[in-house]
Amino acid sequence: GIGVKAAESLREWFGNKKNIEILKRLKRYGVRIQIPQNKKVDSKIKDKIFVLTGRLADFTRDEIKDMIRKSGGKVSSSVSAKTDFLLVGKDAGSKLDKAKKIGVKIISEREFINLLKNNRAKLINL
Repeated sequence: GIGVKAAESLREWFGNKKNIEILKRLKRYGVRIQIPQNKKVDSKIKDKIFVLTGRLADFTRDEIKDMIRKSGGKVSSSVSAKTDFLLVGKDAGSKLDKAKKIGVKIISEREFINLLKNNRAKLINL
């Protein structure tokens, strides 16, 4: 089982309507929540550096950043040679130009969700 504090924390998290809405949107996109078998994060996002630019359609920047971090990735505010992915929304600006110039992989919000869906770790249905 789990302890009292963990149970209270779970109850509080699932009691927050915003969190439930995030879960519903992720489920709509086919993302399944991972039940960790151990501390090891096994994903295509692990140790990758992401930069976000433009206006996102389906998730807030904070939601996307949280998904990246929970999958073992990192978020940076600027594009550099170390950047693995530029996640692009509408009306992207100079970050997109720089990413193209230095050969950074450019992905859409939908492609990012597909990275989550195609995670090699064991997944379950919500």
